[in-house]
Amino acid sequence: MCFPAALTAQNIYISDIYISGNSITKDKIILRELPFSRGITISEPDLKDAIEKARQNLMNISLFNYVTITYQPSGYSFITAHDSLSSARDSSKTANSCSQTAADKMSCNIPNGTIPYVIMISVEERWYLWPLFDVKLEDRNLSSWVKKMDAKKITYDVGGKMDNVWGLGHKFTVQGSFGYEQGITAYYNNMALNKASTSYINLSAYALFNKNVDYITVGDKQQRLKSNNLLKKTEGVKVTYMYRPHIRTRHMLSLEYCFASVKDSILIANPEYWGVNSRFSRKFILTYSYSLDQRNYIYYPTSGYYISGSAQLAESNNFDFVYWNTNIDLQYYKQLGDRWFWGSTLDISASMKNHASYMYDQAIGYQTASLTGYDLYVIDGQHYFSYNNAIRFCILPKKVVQLHILKKWNKVNKPNFTIYGTLKFDTGYVWQDHHREKNSLSNSFLFGSGIGIDVLTYYDIIFNVGYAINKKGTGGFTFGFKAPIY
Repeated sequence: MCFPAALTAQNIYISDIYISGNSITKDKIILRELPFSRGITISEPDLKDAIEKARQNLMNISLFNYVTITYQPSGYSFITAHDSLSSARDSSKTANSCSQTAADKMSCNIPNGTIPYVIMISVEERWYLWPLFDVKLEDRNLSSWVKKMDAKKITYDVGGKMDNVWGLGHKFTVQGSFGYEQGITAYYNNMALNKASTSYINLSAYALFNKNVDYITVGDKQQRLKSNNLLKKTEGVKVTYMYRPHIRTRHMLSLEYCFASVKDSILIANPEYWGVNSRFSRKFILTYSYSLDQRNYIYYPTSGYYISGSAQLAESNNFDFVYWNTNIDLQYYKQLGDRWFWGSTLDISASMKNHASYMYDQAIGYQTASLTGYDLYVIDGQHYFSYNNAIRFCILPKKVVQLHILKKWNKVNKPNFTIYGTLKFDTGYVWQDHHREKNSLSNSFLFGSGIGIDVLTYYDIIFNVGYAINKKGTGGFTFGFKAPIY
């Protein structure tokens, strides 16, 4: 970023905003992420902070590989950019009080004691159309799958994904699944419902078929029932309304209907599998969530904080089974020195239900909370907390590599890399009312620690490898891979 040294202590008047590089993305999609707008007056320190927030906001919507924002004094000859948000678009609003020349128009709108400046935003768009061929290791994490190397516990996804549909930030995905999990899913997300871009709607539908089902936990590890025939079938639709009153604040309300059926063998193996004494489950799920996200980079934050809370009500078979859950997630990140960073997260969850249900006792080690050193285990229960801490050292600051061999492929020819060393120390506890003797980790104090390397590259891809140890004294190498493009 560039901040001119010639600025005085006077306030800055933003006379115009110019956008370049957005050949597909509409101007309004970029403008809605800015904490400033044309025609406002702002101090220089506040403008610097606002520009950094704007850059973070634009990177976090995952539409751009790079974002550069600069500002400079307004020049009468500057209003020439082809792909800009020109003041001419709004000239009709101010023409009645301005003279004929561009200079007079500019000067007549500038508040006394301010300096007119223009903001220049340059973006480099990503590839938005991706053919999907994804190999998913159907386990809690890569480390757990590597331990068993179960070739049958792999799902292959084939389909397509389009981000930024119509240049409006819509996301459309359709894919078929084969292998461990079979079926089809479709999503259409991030559709704005009003001009102010404060209301959005997400739609999804799915049909999944399983020949392998995890039906119970023994020895703090999931046990799987296998068959050559289908054991479980699940179909559903979901609609989510999101209200975004501020750039980093979200309220979300979703309603999901799900119809599922299982074979008798699952209920014989575990009568408490899903809380109803039937092979069929007709379920409605109502969820409300709130989040305030002040992190600098949502995929790998190093500063800022995040607050979220949710409440979920689920009922099955005309309220034969009822489930209620509340969750609070608190995150805080701080830079400790030139290359040192600290992060801390606290996750608290409590639930109630009218019947015992294995499916609704999934606490730490599933898709919700995790603890370092417990990658090979799951801990079941109704209530839990997890407290995760990490100290990070930036081994390699962000480095951009120019791949000249791909010079014609400007969406992928400038990958960047950032490498962090991490030291982790976590603790947690799970309360289990239906304690099973062969599961020793529930109703006990848990702690673990580890050391590792995280590699960040563009398109929000993160690789990590490390070594962790838990309260049992069991240690092992851990592996992770995160690719949000899929």
